[in-house]
Amino acid sequence: MYKYKKLRIGDRLIDEHRFKMEKKLGRKLRYNEIVHHRNGKKLDNHVSNLRVESRIEHPKEHFTSRFYSKIGKKSARVVKYRKSHPKR
Repeated sequence: MYKYKKLRIGDRLIDEHRFKMEKKLGRKLRYNEIVHHRNGKKLDNHVSNLRVESRIEHPKEHFTSRFYSKIGKKSARVVKYRKSHPKR
């Protein structure tokens, strides 16, 4: 399920958070850039809550905040490996 606010501009629907960040930066976002909601609330599109991150760095933030704090670094690596490489 896609839970981001949308804006209709002409005949196109675009994500509100991406639109606001492009206006703030004064340019279009590049393919490798993600707009991250700092407080984790996808509907909170205040510019102060938005941050541009690279596609490479964005998953690392989610992974560390969810797994490292709960199960520790060593266990988190094992969980990540098992999810990406299922048993045969």
